[in-house]
Amino acid sequence: MAYTVSQLITNTREMMDAANSTRWTDAFITTVLGIVHSREYSGILGANPYYRFAQRDVTTDSESKIPYTDLNGGSGDTAETLYRILGIVDGFTVYRQTEFRSVPLATQTNYDSPYQRLWYDAGSDIQILPVTSNLALTITVNYTPPRPDQLSTSSVVVDFPEGHEVILWLEAAAMLLEKGAAESDAAQRMRAMAEAERKQMYQDLTRRAARPTYFGYPDLAAEWGGMGMW
Repeated sequence: MAYTVSQLITNTREMMDAANSTRWTDAFITTVLGIVHSREYSGILGANPYYRFAQRDVTTDSESKIPYTDLNGGSGDTAETLYRILGIVDGFTVYRQTEFRSVPLATQTNYDSPYQRLWYDAGSDIQILPVTSNLALTITVNYTPPRPDQLSTSSVVVDFPEGHEVILWLEAAAMLLEKGAAESDAAQRMRAMAEAERKQMYQDLTRRAARPTYFGYPDLAAEWGGMGMW
């Protein structure tokens, strides 16, 4: 069952035994639900980087840069906000991530690596190497959907793994109850319940087919081969 913002607020109040209480406004509960939603999606995309997957067709500017904002998609209640870059290709070549400190002169000289094409994080932009303007690229990303407090109305359904929405109101209720020392024990129990449900959610999301989970290398495969960063 999918839940609207209004339903999540109601369930959060019920979890706190505060169905008729005016101690917390709907607006404040929605803000807390937004914080929880954001944190949970960080964990979800850490457990399964491909859970929210999109490809963006972009073009480099005169300095061979691409603004990170170009990697967002949609708008309003269907906005897709960049979380991580999963891959960059130009149709023929895979671009590999490096760091500025490894190639500090690459944008100032006639740099051209015969081995691979590169990119690095440059503040609010991605720097593509070698420097090439108007270069068409396809960048694969994962993304986060709008938080409950970013949706247009309380009747809009919140994007969250179906069957695991209880995590949202458990964590929100725990955060709200933490304010009072007399309620900290209840908050801890709710966090424990949320953690048990979170483990089940990660199991569900990391294995969406029958293929077993394998032990793998970290984000940069070259680190395991002793090659370091290009």
